[in-house]
Amino acid sequence: MPQDSRAKERVPEVVAARALPGAAQEAEVYGALGSLLGMLEVIATDDVALSAAQLSRLRTALGLGQRLQQYVESLLTLAADDLEPRLRLSVRALRPLVEHALRGALRAFDPHEISLRWPTRADWGSERVRVDVSRFDRSLGALVGVLANNLRRAGSIDIEVEAREGRVLLTLHGEPCSDAGDAEPPASGLIERACQRLLVLHGGELSQVASGLGFVLTLPIAEAP
Repeated sequence: MPQDSRAKERVPEVVAARALPGAAQEAEVYGALGSLLGMLEVIATDDVALSAAQLSRLRTALGLGQRLQQYVESLLTLAADDLEPRLRLSVRALRPLVEHALRGALRAFDPHEISLRWPTRADWGSERVRVDVSRFDRSLGALVGVLANNLRRAGSIDIEVEAREGRVLLTLHGEPCSDAGDAEPPASGLIERACQRLLVLHGGELSQVASGLGFVLTLPIAEAP
């Protein structure tokens, strides 16, 4: 058998072997951080009465834990050269994905600090996209966290959805409270670069809004399975 043929036959084995270390690292990190965040969330939602000061400190601790998790995941995402074959892609409707991710991302914030303003159209988010659900969920949550912190934890995030030329554009636009001071545009940091890489692997892209504070996520529309 020619040498190049043998090399081609070995490719699936090489890819499978390289996927193992990355998966093991993620499992170890998510196990440790997930336990910490899980305990904080249980305390925050338990029936035990907490004072306003205790609840505030708990939310702060939960927010810091979430932020740490996002930074660690961003490092893993940018460092992994075997990420693409480990994606678990499925076709899903966009709206429930967005609602779950964004509501979950604001658990560490007081509802009066950061609010979500959803589209008024009844059919918004009816488009279907092919995504790794858990990674897409965490990426959206991380971007909302970036916006919330740059809003100085006071304001609103507007969600806009538009379908154009076979692609869906999801815009997250931050609006600060009138008395909260000027918001700070998000820097091109670690979390943003990791989310950009994930979207590229999904056939999409991430960009900042043309003016103001926010992000535009673009994904190809998928046909229903």
